[in-house]
Amino acid sequence: MSFFGNGSDGALSVTTGTTNLLLDHFYQYTTVNVSAGATISTSSTTGSVLYIAATTSITISGTINVSNIVNNGQNTWSVEIDSVVY
Repeated sequence: MSFFGNGSDGALSVTTGTTNLLLDHFYQYTTVNVSAGATISTSSTTGSVLYIAATTSITISGTINVSNIVNNGQNTWSVEIDSVVY
């Protein structure tokens, strides 16, 4: 199995509550673990995509929720990842 990113953000472990991440920011973790009952979300009001990469593993037993956060009509974006513009 191949994973992505360089691990520069270290490990992400969300065990309880909600952890807010920025939209349109490329997170590069070594591992990601979201425990049952825990949530990854965002408090950003601008942006379109939540980018999460890991070099080793991603385990989601909880929730990732970015529904109804971005303003309606915001449908254009671009981001550069590893010298490629998406």
